[in-house]
Amino acid sequence: MDERLIEVTLKIYNPVCILSRELGSLVKIEDVRSYGDRVAHLIELSQEKFEEAKRLASETEGVLQGVKSRKGVTTCWFLSKGCDACRPIALGEAFLVRGKLLDDGSMEFSFIVPGEDSYIKILSELRNAGIVFDIVRVSGFKSSRLLTPNQEKTLYIAMRMGLFDHPRRITVQELANVLGIKPSTLTETLRRGLKRILKHYFG
Repeated sequence: MDERLIEVTLKIYNPVCILSRELGSLVKIEDVRSYGDRVAHLIELSQEKFEEAKRLASETEGVLQGVKSRKGVTTCWFLSKGCDACRPIALGEAFLVRGKLLDDGSMEFSFIVPGEDSYIKILSELRNAGIVFDIVRVSGFKSSRLLTPNQEKTLYIAMRMGLFDHPRRITVQELANVLGIKPSTLTETLRRGLKRILKHYFG
C-alpha cells in the first residue's frame, strides 16, 4: 500500500503574524485554516480592536467574514495572503487543518500533505524564510485502495476538521468554502465515499 497522505504538526517559535504585529497582544488567534487561495485566521478581540482589524483588512487586501459580537467581544475570520510562517503551509500543496496561538507566543500548525516530498519542501521553505520550528508529530495515512484519492483526502479532512463531531466544529458550507468547491460537490464526494465504506463492511 502506498502512503498518500501525511499529517504533520509543527511548533513555530517566531511567527511573523501581521495580526499580532499590528493589533498587539489583545487579539486572540483561535484557529488558522486554508481557505481557497488565502489563509483564514479565526480571531477574537474587543470592539475597539475590531475597528482596527477592519482598517488592517482594507489596507492589506484582507477580508473579514462571519463577524459575531457578544458582550463586547467580537469574533470573525480574517482572510489574508498569510505570513512567512503560515503561507508555505496553507497555500502550497499542503492543507492546513488547524493552527493555534500558544500561551508562550509560539504557534502550532497541523497540516496534511500528499507525500513526503511535499512535507520536505515545506520544511525547506520555512527554514529559508528564517522560521524557527520543532516537528511535534508526523503520522502517515496508509491507503486501503477502497476509496479514490479524492474521496480519501476529502473524508480525512472532513473528519480532522470536525464535520462528523457532535456538535460539528465545521459545517458543510464552511468546509466547501475552505476546500474551494461547491457544497453540492462536497456532499456528493462524501456520499460516494461513505457508500463505498458501508458497502465494503456490510456488503
